[in-house]
Amino acid sequence: MRALPAVTGRDEFDALVVRIDYHDDQAWQDVAAALMQPWGDRQCEAHVHFIDDPAWAGATVDEVLTAV
Repeated sequence: MRALPAVTGRDEFDALVVRIDYHDDQAWQDVAAALMQPWGDRQCEAHVHFIDDPAWAGATVDEVLTAV
């Protein structure tokens, strides 16, 4: 299993979204924008921590879980 960069600066209650596929930048931007939208009946603020670093490209679920 390869070593991945440390996840820093994340609040423990933030949703963590790790980009592991770099084939479609527009799709990534669309997903990130959608995840940042207010949600619920009271339009709660989204708390999301994005990891957008090519060092994570192709990482497996096990690799991501081990790193975080």
